Amino acid sequence: MPFAILLIPYAVFLVFFIIVTLSALYHLIRFKFITPITIAGTIVFLILTIVILAISGSAMSGIDWNAKIFSASDSGSKIEFSI
Repeated sequence: MPFAILLIPYAVFLVFFIIVTLSALYHLIRFKFITPITIAGTIVFLILTIVILAISGSAMSGIDWNAKIFSASDSGSKIEFSI
């Protein structure tokens, strides 16, 4: 099983995060909660989001996603059952 399988939960989380973020921005605009504090908070939130995505992207770029996580044939041990 390759490391790439770990990208599936990451992608699901990102999609969920984007949906929640867009929903929050929509509600801020739709219900006129636009004040200097909400604008500053939104800008800080978006900047932190971009920084976190850049850091995780940088960290993930050095990983060999085709490497195997675990393979029973690589372990060298054989389990035999007898009745």
